[in-house]
Amino acid sequence: MMVRQLISNDHTPVKPQDTVQLALISMEELGVMNLPVVEDSKLVGYVRDMDIEAIDPSTTLSELQLVQPKFLDPDVSLFRALEVFSELGLDTVAVCTADSFIGSIWIKDLVRELGRSTTSQSDGAVLILRCLAKDYSISELGRLIESADGKLLGLWTWSSANGRSLELMIKLNIHQIDNLCLLVKAHGYEVVHVVSNYESELTKERYHSLLKYLDL
Repeated sequence: MMVRQLISNDHTPVKPQDTVQLALISMEELGVMNLPVVEDSKLVGYVRDMDIEAIDPSTTLSELQLVQPKFLDPDVSLFRALEVFSELGLDTVAVCTADSFIGSIWIKDLVRELGRSTTSQSDGAVLILRCLAKDYSISELGRLIESADGKLLGLWTWSSANGRSLELMIKLNIHQIDNLCLLVKAHGYEVVHVVSNYESELTKERYHSLLKYLDL
């Protein structure tokens, strides 16, 4: 799933000419800790409740130093979106094209969707791999999985900050994946994690830990 599928227009952005009072009221009504600040369809930054609670309510947002205007491309993966949320320390992040603001994503919606995706009802193992971006081949990976009598049920990828390596989360229809692990290692993939119903549910534990941290 891509970011564009989680875009919400429920979290209406504020404008530079809006007041601190209006921004705080909007955040309280929406249950968020920050909002995008948009002018003429351009993201100019973010306003956070913690930064403005002690400021004169009549102050306009244009008079403040805003959080950097980093945004998500609508066609990046949900895993990349989670990295951006972590980098910015925000709970609402704007989604923009090169030309304009499209909408925003709320961290709670993102985490719920990741949880549904990676802990689906389909019974089978989850394999997390790492490889150099130049070595990644979906066709080769599919062939390796089939040669180990498996079927690919889901695939999620995200890249490193420098773009040189990739991590892949693979949902399979099989539990016994020892042979598959040997095969992918022989083809240049590093096995980072193996998650099976026969073992501790690493993905579920991470998901529920994050939900607990976010107080969901």
